[in-house]
Amino acid sequence: MLAPLAESAELTRGAATPEGRSSSSVVPTNPKSWRVMFLLNSLTLDGAEAQAIQLALRLKARGWNVLVVSLLAPNEAVPMLAKHGVPVVTLGGSHKLQAGSFILSLARTIREHRPHIVHSHMSYAILLARVARLLQPVPVSIGTLHGLKMYNVRGTGWRMRELVSGLTDRLSDVTSVVCNAAARHYLSARAISRDRLRLIPNGIDTARFRADLDRRLRTRERLGIVDEFTWLLVGRFHPVKDHCTMLRAFARVCAENSSSLLLLAGNGPLQAEMTELAQALGIATRVRFLGWQSDIPALMNAADAFVLSSMYEAMPLVLLEAAATGLPAVATDVGGNCDIVLDGITGYLAPAGDAEALAQAMLRLGSLSGAERAAMGMRACEHVTENYRFDTVVDRWENLYSELLERKQVRP
Repeated sequence: MLAPLAESAELTRGAATPEGRSSSSVVPTNPKSWRVMFLLNSLTLDGAEAQAIQLALRLKARGWNVLVVSLLAPNEAVPMLAKHGVPVVTLGGSHKLQAGSFILSLARTIREHRPHIVHSHMSYAILLARVARLLQPVPVSIGTLHGLKMYNVRGTGWRMRELVSGLTDRLSDVTSVVCNAAARHYLSARAISRDRLRLIPNGIDTARFRADLDRRLRTRERLGIVDEFTWLLVGRFHPVKDHCTMLRAFARVCAENSSSLLLLAGNGPLQAEMTELAQALGIATRVRFLGWQSDIPALMNAADAFVLSSMYEAMPLVLLEAAATGLPAVATDVGGNCDIVLDGITGYLAPAGDAEALAQAMLRLGSLSGAERAAMGMRACEHVTENYRFDTVVDRWENLYSELLERKQVRP
């Protein structure tokens, strides 16, 4: 059974808290009897939405009757969901300020489809699902918070959302978080009560992200990489990712090792500023801006190490992807990064916003022998496979669904 978090406010550092499937919680023998409604802000193909969509698809593959409801456009994921037989309902909103309209539309959708479980994702959808439950009861309501705090897209507004969350907490049967740091924050902020809080991490597709020597050689040849020690950072060029601190750290790395190379996959509003900074630091020839890339597994294989300089994170998928590919990593010690990067074991951690400390961690990793780095990458892969493999995460969700349906004595 997925028990509540331990009584201690300090959770285990560097380990996934949830337990796996146990004999006391058995998934229903006929999942098709159970209707699960996923509620998302929109159906984009990255970030938290992508994680939720993958969960919906995997539950559908296991026989669950899944419906996905989207509050807003864009709806890029609709063709993918339709291909796998997952119906989609869009509530037709164009802006989140239409909260009143969303609540009424959501209540009507729940009344029409009669789900046994409503599983909402991210703070806005969670709060709407709670209010809609007052208008249209649903047997089980679950919310998943994918962030470290209840930020909006601008990284603000979390205090008000968390206040409202605390006031409406009992309208969800369970609210889950993805990392230890988020659990500690929401408990201390009283945004979630301890008896309703669960920790279920993000999942990673270890069949897609895995070490592949042939792919490594092909990708390095395509990129013209010979014997340079290659760092990789994947992520949007946004202030929260703090690429500028990372570039300053990389300039220090280049001063010690002129054969270092940095690959930046992504785009965003800071690209011009980053390009100018790389030129000013004298590292423009050592930094490659690759733009948006569709084949991230190939880039992961081409790299020798991964770096993440974010000011805050919850549980970044890119760190899971890098570890599954066997890459050691250097990351800032924020949010759930320490759950994935075990300092000195699978990589190194550095304080956020400190270019010198980040550089020293990168130099430390780069100075290891090839065998030592390979061993570190292997440990990273083993850690992620054991704790974050998507099949294991879906097992945990099925157990939680089963536990709540049984507790509520819900029958198909």
